[in-house]
Amino acid sequence: MVTGAPLRAAIEQVDRSNEARELAKRAATPPIEPDRVVVVVMTGSLGSSRVNAAVTELATKWATRRDRAILHVTGRRDYDDVRTRAPSTNGLDYRVIAFADMVELWTLSDLGVCRAGATTVAELTALSIPSILVPLPGAPDDHQARNAEAVVRAGGAVLLKDDECTGASLEAILERVTEPTALRDMALGAGTLAHHGAARAIATVILEVRASQ
Repeated sequence: MVTGAPLRAAIEQVDRSNEARELAKRAATPPIEPDRVVVVVMTGSLGSSRVNAAVTELATKWATRRDRAILHVTGRRDYDDVRTRAPSTNGLDYRVIAFADMVELWTLSDLGVCRAGATTVAELTALSIPSILVPLPGAPDDHQARNAEAVVRAGGAVLLKDDECTGASLEAILERVTEPTALRDMALGAGTLAHHGAARAIATVILEVRASQ
């Protein structure tokens, strides 16, 4: 029985309609201007030093852009270092965050830059969020690369190898995929892999097995 990975009810219930996202941008502290493309970076509770360094480089390259926002969730390990290295910006909305409420950030996000663990991929696909996936090198059986490849095949993500993740490579991919048509097509692709109601499906299987014994 394939159920998909169970997700928190609050994640399952995220509203990513245009209206909800506009409201979320206005409700952010400080508010995010409505026309900005919002890139959410999230690589787990510890964070990824490689991805964090690349995003800092990207923020430097985008320092004067008034059409972009980067919400950079660093994880606890690199937060102080990223804050210290954060560039001065004159246009870019760049926010460095140690931890975040992903319900809020996924509501805001146009695209995610993430590792490719099972729960992260389950959230991205359940919510039809386009992504750049940077699989963790050395993961058992290279499972994060396999996760990422599945989303890439569906058209929902771009795979970027860890050792190729730099500010320049992120910028090149983002320039290509943040066009409205590309974002729409990637969102549709990601959504084809969604497993909604996985927690309930798992519970149902358990109860059915128990009842049969």
